[in-house]
Amino acid sequence: CVAGVCQEGTDPCRGGEECDEENDECKQPAIPCSISIEPETVEVVSGQSVTFTIIESGECSDPDYEWSVDSTIGSSCDQNGSYVAGTSKDIFKKATDVVRAVEHTSGSSAEATVTVSRGQGCFLSLIYGEESEEIN
Repeated sequence: CVAGVCQEGTDPCRGGEECDEENDECKQPAIPCSISIEPETVEVVSGQSVTFTIIESGECSDPDYEWSVDSTIGSSCDQNGSYVAGTSKDIFKKATDVVRAVEHTSGSSAEATVTVSRGQGCFLSLIYGEESEEIN
């Protein structure tokens, strides 16, 4: 901007820039904070750990993240993005967890999907129970 050019009703800036009247200069507008989680999807075996990472874009100043997990099998996620899969007891079906991060300052949120399977185990322990006499 040329000094004194930022006046009401005029826009001397080009290419999506905005005129900062306080400093009397053209600048790019602020890009709002948005986040995503890596990896977006992952398959794990019961009890396995995965660490999720937040990818920020835009202007995320002093981010404050809260992690959570929607789980029906007892999975957990701490405030550093470290996820531990619960126990999927059904050998034939896979459980699905949703890991979520919310950035409180901007309100931006992101989700990742985790598919949890029982993994390799003794098939008879599913029928009789892991501590049963038949297994021993």
